This record gives sequence, structure tokens and C-alpha cells, in this order.
Amino acid sequence: MQNKLEMMRIFCVAAESRNFKEAATQLGISPQVVTRAIKELEEQRGEILFYRSTRQIKITADGERLAKQARLAVESIDALLVKDTKEKRDEMRGTVRITVSSVLGRKVVVPALAEFATRYPDIVRALLNRYGVTRPRCTQCAIFGR
Repeated sequence: MQNKLEMMRIFCVAAESRNFKEAATQLGISPQVVTRAIKELEEQRGEILFYRSTRQIKITADGERLAKQARLAVESIDALLVKDTKEKRDEMRGTVRITVSSVLGRKVVVPALAEFATRYPDIVRALLNRYGVTRPRCTQCAIFGR
């Protein structure tokens, strides 16, 4: 018996494919695995989901109804398993202090850290010159600190 979620995922891809071989290629599995999963699903449900010929498949009306429900279910479960972008951002927080010369800071570090500042707004940034001064002269440096 296969994992039911994986069986639904295989069914959804097969429902949108011309044949089981194409579905298998998209999923990175063998056509036999697709055939077995569909056969097992049909046995569990007690209804035929695909009309088959040697070269193509055609989804039945029952299969079409199941495919609509299965797509929503698989997408919902996938959404539960993927972390939210905000949660990823929340993982990184704290303070970053960089001590660098004024010239190198303005020409190299500030441009490189501009993207960093937008990706990780919860990280406090401080750019220090060789004297430990945290107030940079250039207006670009306003991206550092809060």
C-alpha cells in the first residue's frame, strides 16, 4: 500500500498528462509506479478513474471530480508543510557590526548590504569606521541601524 498523499499527488499529475509515462517523467518515477498507484486508488474508491489504451489515457467523469478535490487537498497539505516567508525572516535577528574604512565601506560594503537590509529587516546593522564611529557620512549608509 502506498502513502495516500503520494498516491493523490501521482493521480493529480496523471490527470493532467496524456499518458502515465508522461506523468512518471514529470514526477521522476517509473511508469509502473504510476500505474500501480492509479490501480490501487481505483480499487479503494471502487470506480474507474481513467480509460486506458496502449498509448494514451482519458480521465473519466468520476476521475475529473476526484481530480478537482485532490488538487485542492494536495495544495493545502503542501502549503502546511512550507514555511511562510515571514517565518523565515523571523529566524534571523540580532545585530551585525562591520568595521571598515570609509572608502571601502562606501564603495563595496554599503552596496552589498543594501539587499541584505531589505531581506532581513529584523537585523540591526551598524557600520563602524576605524575609530568606532557609528554615524557614517554618506547618505546611503542610512540603511544601517534602526
